[in-house]
Amino acid sequence: MRLRAGHVTIAIIVLVTLFVVLAVWMGSSGSGGEDQVAGALPPVDSAQDLVPSMAVDVNVVDLGVIPNTGEGHGKLTVHNRGKGPLRIDEVRSSCACTAGAFSPGALPIPPGASADLNIKVDPKRIYGFESKKTLTLFSNDPVRPSLEVVVSAKIDPEFSLEPGTFDFGTVAKGTAAAKEIHLTSRIDTPFKITGISPVQPESKDEAPAGLQLELVPVAEGEWKTPGRVEYVLRASLSANLAPGAFDMNAYISTDIARFRFLRIPVHGTVEAPYKLEMPSNLRAVVIQATAADARVRVSAGSPVSLESAVAESGTVTVTGQESPGGMALVFAPVAGLAAGRHDDRVRARLRVGDRSFEELFDVRMFTGPAAKTKP
Repeated sequence: MRLRAGHVTIAIIVLVTLFVVLAVWMGSSGSGGEDQVAGALPPVDSAQDLVPSMAVDVNVVDLGVIPNTGEGHGKLTVHNRGKGPLRIDEVRSSCACTAGAFSPGALPIPPGASADLNIKVDPKRIYGFESKKTLTLFSNDPVRPSLEVVVSAKIDPEFSLEPGTFDFGTVAKGTAAAKEIHLTSRIDTPFKITGISPVQPESKDEAPAGLQLELVPVAEGEWKTPGRVEYVLRASLSANLAPGAFDMNAYISTDIARFRFLRIPVHGTVEAPYKLEMPSNLRAVVIQATAADARVRVSAGSPVSLESAVAESGTVTVTGQESPGGMALVFAPVAGLAAGRHDDRVRARLRVGDRSFEELFDVRMFTGPAAKTKP
């Protein structure tokens, strides 16, 4: 068949059309795909080159030390590096203690201009002497609609703690250990430390086994500065604290108007010739209503046996079962327990090699109703 000029023209048009379609498809399916292209475009009802662009010079604003009796203030400069007006729709804070707002008339920010975000930190809403909170700015920037800024501050403390934590380091299993923190007032206004507890005040949590806390007022005649009260905070570990790393807390209660209590970390590691593998991530041994028992594995390089086990409330029994590389402690509720939740504490003595070690186990059991008998 003879090719005519019209046929050649139609073929060229078809090839050009296919090339254009292929080029558009490859461009839209590159890195990021349709989402990236859509996110980079301005709203459909605006000129394609008149879009705002939100930017800041720093992502962390450090207010330094602020007074404990008044607010701390700072500024963050927000730039519009785009070609359209920048509207900040909301400044959201991760805490009521920290806020950010623009001055009246500062918004929207014109293209190429800047405006200051006024930052305020209220120490009366902060428990303790340090704060690190996040402000999130939401805008009409089509590429970066939200931006996070961290606001940090230190509050001039009402008292000092030397040292600042109860750090026990490494303690040998079976050895009692104690650490002290010296608390000294740094203000002339009188205040009191009213108590110390291993659980947060007003909490219903049970105190962890193995930690004892004591608050000892220092005699007024021994204060370094007249009129400024001093205390000794003492933390003691019992010899039956479980092996492995521990992270607990000491909470001191105060009559300071700014905060009612302060958390002090208690941490360290108990080193033992054996390891305990709890049945869950909880400190307690939990026996569910659908389970007959719960097991704690004791692994060691020496022979292990259970010498004795006594439950304070008598609601649970403990037996030892040999297993490769150690043994399993089997916790089971006694027969005839009423339906519901039962809490107990077991004092067990383990024999590892030629030494004996004591362990405390908090046990929580859930028992269901007794099975009905067929008539």
